[in-house]
Amino acid sequence: ISLALRSGIEPKEIVNELRGISDLPVWDNGKLILSAPDAVAQVLAKHSSIDSIEKIGVDITQSDGNNKTSDQNNGNGINHNTENKNTIPEQPKVGMPCPECHGSNLIFEEGCLNCHECGYSKCG
Repeated sequence: ISLALRSGIEPKEIVNELRGISDLPVWDNGKLILSAPDAVAQVLAKHSSIDSIEKIGVDITQSDGNNKTSDQNNGNGINHNTENKNTIPEQPKVGMPCPECHGSNLIFEEGCLNCHECGYSKCG
């Protein structure tokens, strides 16, 4: 993840790759965490919004792909130039997809994953 970010890969692309990877799900403050990679994706999505990035003084610019360093580049692939700002769209918050009907209404309750659309249930 660190190498991808330093190479100029957009955080939203990393989030798209990690989000939804599932293992044994857990709840954290009322939020379903499907696995460790899914937790990383959720945190990265939360902290990669333009508002939180601007609070720490970083500008996101479009990478030209040539990986040249300049006086305004801090070496992590994020250029501090204020031109060509790109915004990172906030990812929609959806539930875990059901393996049977592929609906997004899979809910963890009473120790089981239950789909209220098709009746799928997995416990344990």
